[in-house]
Amino acid sequence: ITEEAPFDVTGEISVSVWTRVDALDKWWQALVTKGDASWRLHRSGDADCLEFACDGLQSPGGGAASAKGNRIISDGRWHHVVATYDGSRIALYVDGELDASCLASGRLRTNDQPVCIGDNAEQSGRYWNGWIDDVRIYSYALDETEIAALCKAGQESIASNR
Repeated sequence: ITEEAPFDVTGEISVSVWTRVDALDKWWQALVTKGDASWRLHRSGDADCLEFACDGLQSPGGGAASAKGNRIISDGRWHHVVATYDGSRIALYVDGELDASCLASGRLRTNDQPVCIGDNAEQSGRYWNGWIDDVRIYSYALDETEIAALCKAGQESIASNR
């Protein structure tokens, strides 16, 4: 998305996406990103799970804050993923359930990078190897009820298209 200014979010944010992995074959494969110097939803290193990282946020211990998930997503099935920052916590949800969270404070850094779906403009070549659908970016943090409703609606849509 080349007009990146509307995505220079510094406060609350939510990123919602449906994905089905074909292969996790690169470190830090990008799902939806605004570069490494802002916010990114991506594969956590070489793990079979995801991470939501936001530059500018700090954990209570003073280190960088990110939500590193534990749910395996490379099982050939569709998964609904939502990443949020609500001003006090960064969180990652998979299939409507909390996967990881971390207390966090601060303001997200902005940059001049485009929002990329399936890649990272600041670290190109981290292509997502799989399917990506229904990407949504909100300038506020979705709550657990909203996340569950998005997941349920998507599951019903998937079931009706079989």
